[in-house]
Amino acid sequence: MVKTEARTYLITGGTYLVSCSGALVDATARRVARRLERLVDGDAREIVLELRDIVAIDLTMLRQLVAVGRKASSAGTVATVACEDEGVARLLRLLGAEPELELAPTVPDAFAQVARRARGARPPAAWPVPG
Repeated sequence: MVKTEARTYLITGGTYLVSCSGALVDATARRVARRLERLVDGDAREIVLELRDIVAIDLTMLRQLVAVGRKASSAGTVATVACEDEGVARLLRLLGAEPELELAPTVPDAFAQVARRARGARPPAAWPVPG
């Protein structure tokens, strides 16, 4: 059985990183989604969800991410998924994640978007796909 973890880090006032590893499926997906929702309901202004160390993700989690993105957007919180797997990013787009949920290929790219927003600039619409 794959051990699944989700760790939450306060980066700076109102900006959080949630780093996940393992398999985000079924009950685990719902627990991670509840954690993200608690951040949205709390003081979070920016949330970056890191999926780099995920070995499996199911449709339940993808749908939960879209729902959290909508809730965050309604609450004035910006939620960004840092995901190197273009297939997962493509599925999120097909499920209607954008524009409520931002996508970035890596955590540094996601935090670069956070910094651009802090300076009043808009994030890029998408990242280049390796060829």
